Amino acid sequence: MADVARAHFERTLGPDGHELSADHGVRILAFADRGRDAVHCVTLGLSDLPVSAMHPTELICSVRPEQVEAARFLLAATVRVAVDGGGVLALGATIANPTPLLAGTKICGVLLTAGLFFDDFDLVGGDDDEDGDDDDGIVLHVITLVPLTCGDLDRYATEGREAVEVAIDDTEVDLLDVTRDDLG
Repeated sequence: MADVARAHFERTLGPDGHELSADHGVRILAFADRGRDAVHCVTLGLSDLPVSAMHPTELICSVRPEQVEAARFLLAATVRVAVDGGGVLALGATIANPTPLLAGTKICGVLLTAGLFFDDFDLVGGDDDEDGDDDDGIVLHVITLVPLTCGDLDRYATEGREAVEVAIDDTEVDLLDVTRDDLG
């Protein structure tokens, strides 16, 4: 399935992804955004592992270019939770820590959600895998990691997932910046 994921990423993000790290058989690649001041970091190979998810799954975390290491860390930590800890990769789930995960930030976890920066990016299906069969259904799910502050996670705990997702949609806070304040 990693070949389907790589083709999807290169089609959407461009051919210039470079490898940041590899662990548990999962590579993390970074793609510079062609239209905004951002880097999109993705997993490659997670979809080939036996993790608890509805469909074969890869992850994406988008950040400012100078924050690539933060995205790599968040992706690697999520992979470890899914592979070693039996965590479930499902939309709306959070992976949380009581204190900041990233030095110099308020980021205490991530929300697993649908794509924020690209249309038709998170579900790959039909003939996207080029096997000639137009009725494959969903062959790959790409889940977006949105870094959340401790305050955002408190809001998730008290007001629920929907309140946080509405705040994400309505916020004027730069979601690409891991040094950001809580969602508005």
